Amino acid sequence: LESELSDKLPSFKRRMEWFMNDRDDIHEHLESVQEGNTERLLLALVNHKRLPRILKTMLDEGEFLSAYGLRSLSRYHLEHPFMLVMNGIAHSVDYEPAESTCELFGGNSNWRGPIWFPLNYLIIEALQ
Repeated sequence: LESELSDKLPSFKRRMEWFMNDRDDIHEHLESVQEGNTERLLLALVNHKRLPRILKTMLDEGEFLSAYGLRSLSRYHLEHPFMLVMNGIAHSVDYEPAESTCELFGGNSNWRGPIWFPLNYLIIEALQ
């Protein structure tokens, strides 16, 4: 949130400041960056202390990073499928880099692998 925008919305800015001042636990999720005369305020679920741990996995070629972008499902699941048994029925999530083997996805899993363009775009935007 840029200061120029919040200055144009005084009611929103007042409520935002109240929220930030009233919640002691929120400060570890706030980052403020000064760019020239503009202050940018970021409210993030993942704070700056936890981000390196997430990036380590995200940028690991054995996990999410591929030559074409970030995978939407970790390559780890190629050899280690996730299995869940509910009501006697086994459900699994495994790494399928192209066409889906499950009819749930209509035989085509282009929405999630090997990479998914919207996921990569959102990651880039979030990291900026």
